[in-house]
Formats: sequence, structure tokens, C-alpha cells
Amino acid sequence: FSGQIIDHLMFTLRNLSIGLVIAIIIGVPAGLLMGGNKYVETILSPYVWALASLPRIALVPLFILFMGFTVKMQITIIVLSAVFPIIINAWAGVKTTEKSLISAAKVFGAKKYSIYYHVILPYTLPFIIAGIQQGIGRGLVGVVIAEIFGGSNGLGFLINRAADTFNSELMYAVLLLLVIVSLSLIKLTTMLEKYVAPWRQQVKM
Repeated sequence: FSGQIIDHLMFTLRNLSIGLVIAIIIGVPAGLLMGGNKYVETILSPYVWALASLPRIALVPLFILFMGFTVKMQITIIVLSAVFPIIINAWAGVKTTEKSLISAAKVFGAKKYSIYYHVILPYTLPFIIAGIQQGIGRGLVGVVIAEIFGGSNGLGFLINRAADTFNSELMYAVLLLLVIVSLSLIKLTTMLEKYVAPWRQQVKM
């Protein structure tokens, strides 16, 4: 397995990347919509909180039953693991936008769309980045769980096989790789935050 560990790593990274992109595409608009529309918030919030608190590991047998041991099943688990922190953080960002900023924009004659684009969205960006960072951690857990229970490739599969064969060296190597992947992705999102929300760094200083 040691000679193939890079192949398993690339398999996990590919599925994780696809799942995270889908989670961001779904989560950010959903969170912004819930924060900006009280009717949508009333309808969706109970389902968001209920699904966010549901242990993802309990869903794996169900998805295996309907989708089989497929990549599609694994990506679905990743999306469900990562999407809810993104939704909740984007939603919270909109709801906690400083009212004084919105009032000032209205005084200067800004329209509703302009207020949302120039005031609310920039204020919410750090919340969105924080949600993505949480989603990365949850998504990484999701992909490992999916590969352990229903995979023939990936780092989760290697962990399972290493445990079955009492291969502690392989186990430690895979765990180290997971730590490196997690820290690298978090670092990338931190760099992204510095680029899209440079004023937040000034506030921290």
C-alpha cells in the first residue's frame, strides 16, 4: 500500500474538492437568502438545524443502500457534512450586519440591491470564510467515514485496511497526511480571506 498512497491521496482530494465546491455553491446562496428573507428563514431554519445536528455516520448505511459503494455516495456524504456550517455562518453574517451601516447607506440613497451588494455581502464575507473553514473540517471527516464504510480507494480505505492488517506505520502515515491536508486547506482559506476581506486583518491588528 505504501507505493500507492499517493494515488489514494489524490482520490480523496479529488472527491473532497468536488464535495466542497458543491457545498459552497449550495451553502453560500442558501445562507444569504435565509439571512435576507424572513419567510425563507422561517421555512428552512428548522430543517437546517435538524440536519446540521444529525450525525453523518448514521446516514452512510442509508446512502450505501440507495447508491451503492460509489463515488457519488462518497461525494454526497461530503456535501452533507460540509454544507451546513457554510449555510449557518452565511446566515449569521447577514443577520449580524451592523444596522448603522445599512442606515447610512439608505441615507445616501442606496437601493436595496446596492445595500446588499456593497454593505451586507462584504460584512458577511468573513463569516462565509469561517463557514468554509468549518466545512473543510467536516468534509474531511465525511470523506474518511465514507471511504471507511463504503470505499475501495482513498485515505479512509487505507485506514481501514491498515487497522485490519495491524499496519501501524501505514496508519500513522495516513493520519499525518490527513493533518497536512486539513492544515493546507485552512491556510488557503485564510489567504483567501486576506484577499477578499483585507479590512478584517486591519481590524484584528
